[in-house]
Amino acid sequence: MLKGKPHFDKHHRIAVIGAGPAGIHMASLLKKNGYCNVTVLEKSARIGGKSYTQFVNGVPYELGTCFMHNGYRRIKDLLRSYGLRREITPGSPAIYLEENLDSLKSISLSEYLANVLRQNWKDKHPKWHWAPKGIIKLELLKAIWNYCRLYRKLFGTTKLSYAIPLHMTSQLREQIDMTFLEFLKLNQLEALIGLLQILQTAQGYGRIETIPAYYGLCWMTPEFLSGIVRQIVGFPQVIRMVPDGFETLWRTIALKDELSVELKTKIHSIKRQIGNKILIDLTNSAGIRKIEAYDFLILTINLRQALQMLENATEIEKRLFSALKSFTLTCTLYESEPIPGYSNAGFDLARAYFPDALASDRDNEWYADRNDRSVFAKFYNLEQHFDRQVRLAFQFSEQELLDQDLEENGFAQDIKARDQLKASWVKAGLKDPVMISQFSWPYFTHFPGWAIREGYTNELFESQGHGQTWYAGASACFESVNHVVNYNHALMDTYL
Repeated sequence: MLKGKPHFDKHHRIAVIGAGPAGIHMASLLKKNGYCNVTVLEKSARIGGKSYTQFVNGVPYELGTCFMHNGYRRIKDLLRSYGLRREITPGSPAIYLEENLDSLKSISLSEYLANVLRQNWKDKHPKWHWAPKGIIKLELLKAIWNYCRLYRKLFGTTKLSYAIPLHMTSQLREQIDMTFLEFLKLNQLEALIGLLQILQTAQGYGRIETIPAYYGLCWMTPEFLSGIVRQIVGFPQVIRMVPDGFETLWRTIALKDELSVELKTKIHSIKRQIGNKILIDLTNSAGIRKIEAYDFLILTINLRQALQMLENATEIEKRLFSALKSFTLTCTLYESEPIPGYSNAGFDLARAYFPDALASDRDNEWYADRNDRSVFAKFYNLEQHFDRQVRLAFQFSEQELLDQDLEENGFAQDIKARDQLKASWVKAGLKDPVMISQFSWPYFTHFPGWAIREGYTNELFESQGHGQTWYAGASACFESVNHVVNYNHALMDTYL
């Protein structure tokens, strides 16, 4: 894409809406490039957005952004540049299958994948009563290799410059116009299904049987999968966590770069006047209501929710943003006795997954658990607790939260999710669980399949600058800090 006239000048006053990862990184990137008249406006009392770290007895617990992998190159650069300590692996997870849940007997991830692959093998070769162990691993490696070859064929590379394709031809959109599961089956990649339940669905990025293939391809990159291959053959794990907490990264950037961030700022309306000033009607942290004038607007908040504050939203914005959909990810900080086969003495694992609970008819059930104290114990020189433990429970729902349910901090208190979690704990025989706090996020805002087919992702990027506005953040690209940071670079490289 050829560069045209820059969308704004270095002397212009720029408003960035949202102090999450996208907003803070964008303000930092602009300042480093000589755009120093930038103000970040944030409705909540904190910096970080969905990077939300709570410290419990000196240990960081990640209620939002938690993992990174070998493809997070720009995030790794930021961690080094701002002096945060080196990321560490959370280790392998425990896996609980439905038939073992009552007894809380777990298996390893490799055993789980072998079970899924063995069943795939039997489905393909019904005359075989068993599948050789070596063939099982070979089937997975072969499927990863074929996936990477197909990815290169589709996108012309195995390593996209900005983590997502900024433009897709109509032919490419037609080739991937299906669910991710349909895409895998069409291309005989069923061996990846078990792996993707953990790497895709369990991260909140949609069930592979319903999410558009486009988003599966955006997340499951050859670079990521190449790291998984290295892990399979014995190299260190590629999944990492940040011992200082992800929220600390964005707060550190804001502090060290001396960014202008105004917290507790409620925006009532934004009125854009083409060729003239952008007027933002707001109430600041002191409770004073006023109108501020800016030259350019950068939206890093949920774009569908942004429609409520855009006084004169354009027809393009209305059409694109209203098509966006979200899931709900609920995170619960709680305390209980150790879970056998996972967090008890002799196991001391940091993660557990219940893959059967990710089925489409099991919406909003407890599907994952994480013990962040176990992840960071050695780093902080802490002894493990095998009496009472503070851990995190996760639930995923395809049902959207209503905008009116969201509080000022961007969360919702979902009573239904709370009741379902308690029921799951009873079913699993969890001993004396006590909820500390629970947050339901509007998560993974995305376009449905029909919108991708009609070129909405292309149109969103090509509409940048429309109405003196940039559209950034997770709802403009993909719900990961890696993607929002890369998308910011794409905007800078293309339009300035």
